[in-house]
Order: sequence, then structure tokens, then C-alpha cells
Amino acid sequence: TTAIQSMMDDLKFNINRHFDRFDEKFEKKLDKLDEKFQQKF
Repeated sequence: TTAIQSMMDDLKFNINRHFDRFDEKFEKKLDKLDEKFQQKF
């Protein structure tokens, strides 16, 4: 069970890291959109 558990932990870690990166990209996109809007107004 320890081998399976460590595999699951690795999986969770990778998924979390993936989502963190996704969040960062998303935030950057939102920031860029925000800048565009502020330039228009």
C-alpha cells in the first residue's frame, strides 16, 4: 500500500502544480485584459 500511496501523493502534487500554473496564466490574461480596458476608458 505504501507504493500506491506514494504514487497517489505524486499524482496529487503534479495536479496541484499544474493548477497553480494554470491559475498564474489565467491571472496574467486577466491582467492584460484589465490593461486594455483601462487604456480604452
